[in-house]
Amino acid sequence: MANKKDFVQKLSDLLLELGIMTELSLKQVQKEFEGVAQENFEDFLLEEGLVSRSDLLKILSMYYEVPAFDARGVFFDTVYLRKFPKGMLHRLGVIPYSPDENMLIVIVAQPDDSDLPLELGKFISYDLRFKVGLRRAIGDAISEYYDESDTEGLAKKEDQEISDEDANPLS
Repeated sequence: MANKKDFVQKLSDLLLELGIMTELSLKQVQKEFEGVAQENFEDFLLEEGLVSRSDLLKILSMYYEVPAFDARGVFFDTVYLRKFPKGMLHRLGVIPYSPDENMLIVIVAQPDDSDLPLELGKFISYDLRFKVGLRRAIGDAISEYYDESDTEGLAKKEDQEISDEDANPLS
């Protein structure tokens, strides 16, 4: 896995090469990100409107040399999501997408993370094929699946109240 400084520099080089940013603006951005986490660099570029989501995915695809995938708004197959613990998916920045013959396509924020095959292999026996995605979009998709909906929370509360009434019929 590349270190953060190399990542920021190489991503910056690609932004310059594709004409998305100027050399001067890139130097200013790089200076701000000397001590900041890699995923924050991606967020900053998007939040400040310095790069579009599609351009950032294109650049990440070029950087990691794998196809890009925008996980925003995608419904992921729950069969594969259930195979992995939520905390691990968030920590690694991965979400399983779909099988393709004997392979599982996995959307991942850092496809060069050498721990991915071993970590994911603890839960599945598929060969893996990676596509790069934005960490925030992956995290949102994981949370969307695992987090309880408002109506689900209300239903559990009502069920608990009914159980409490059944346990104490005289109250």
